[in-house]
Amino acid sequence: QMRTARAFRPEERIGKGVREHPGSSPGFFYPYTAVHRRALARGAWRAVLAVEHLAFHKSLSLGDFFCKVRMRIQKMEKTPRRIVFTGGPGFGKSTVLRILAERGFLCVPEAPRELIIEQQALDNGILPQDNFPRFADLVLDRMIRQFRDTAEGFVLYDRGLPDLPAYLSSARIEVPAGYRKALDYYRYDSPVFYFPPWEEIYDIDGIRYETFEQAVRIGELIRNSYSAEGYQVLEVPAGPAEERADFVAKQLEDI
Repeated sequence: QMRTARAFRPEERIGKGVREHPGSSPGFFYPYTAVHRRALARGAWRAVLAVEHLAFHKSLSLGDFFCKVRMRIQKMEKTPRRIVFTGGPGFGKSTVLRILAERGFLCVPEAPRELIIEQQALDNGILPQDNFPRFADLVLDRMIRQFRDTAEGFVLYDRGLPDLPAYLSSARIEVPAGYRKALDYYRYDSPVFYFPPWEEIYDIDGIRYETFEQAVRIGELIRNSYSAEGYQVLEVPAGPAEERADFVAKQLEDI
């Protein structure tokens, strides 16, 4: 069994303000070191658990144990964390994303809005009010490309793939089987930040054409779509945009 300078049992708490050990091999002890504190601070405790399992069953040396922990943490830090911002149109998510982008977060723009602007500039552009199924296909392709064009750390998306079935349902269009396959294959991380209806800030512009009542209905369908796909949906409270951005940033720190 692995030798340690100091050890604790799985049920013990680790350091001030850190949540309890989420599970361990029966009767096994961990070394309480700076490596573990950094892992906890980075939300990488599951990497430590994975290596602990190897250590318990493979009898790793202490040096090999720490080496594998560091490798696991480094791999996790390079894996993109894909976080979606969603809700009915006109409820403030894009404004909050712009603020977060100014604070240094990598934010991916809203695919449907980009496409509407692009298609409006074409002579025979495909617009949702004219040909919703074909426009939805364009959105699906753009969102998949956005998903694949990833980077390290947090990637914040202005809408995600589960928005599409909600919009199709709002237009009373059957969701194609290919869309369902895309939803299963391209998975985001939880939580999904949901922006609820807020009539005081709602406005119709040259791209957003829904009435407030329609936007509310779309928002409900979107929330149900993400819940049905197994995502944790976290509602962003109404308030000044800066405060909403602060709320999101605090939640991201805890992921």
